[in-house]
Amino acid sequence: METELLSVARSADFLQYCMEHDLQILTHRREAHTLLRGALARASDRKVLQMSSDKFDKMMTYFQQNDQQVHYAAATNTVGVYSIVKLLGELRRRLRDYQFDHDEDVGLDLMSPRGDPRADASAAQGRVPPIDVRNMARHAPRSGASDSGAGEETEKVV
Repeated sequence: METELLSVARSADFLQYCMEHDLQILTHRREAHTLLRGALARASDRKVLQMSSDKFDKMMTYFQQNDQQVHYAAATNTVGVYSIVKLLGELRRRLRDYQFDHDEDVGLDLMSPRGDPRADASAAQGRVPPIDVRNMARHAPRSGASDSGAGEETEKVV
């Protein structure tokens, strides 16, 4: 499998731009295309990420295609909105993991904090299962309803 090397800092700039702008707008897609092409690592870059070439090509395809393909995803070689969101999400997670593994800021302001992924996995094993809200709603008493139909609830005193 072929891989592309991306500069961490320039990838963060690209992702920041994508998170701040509506990529349905043609001018925003052109700018994102330039930023993504500029994110390819140069010989002097020491901080790099690996990304598969086919995923990188899909992102480039999204930014280069015309409006009809973006909005309707009718062409066979198109990359739709759903695909680009998934690819950007994957890049965002890679940057976040890089930040955690190397204990340094990558310059991405809109990144949610993340603790140790190993601690998250161990905490998930001892976690209480979520409450099934649908079953609770079936068994919950209705407010204002009573068996007598009078609309008042009475309290028993023992």
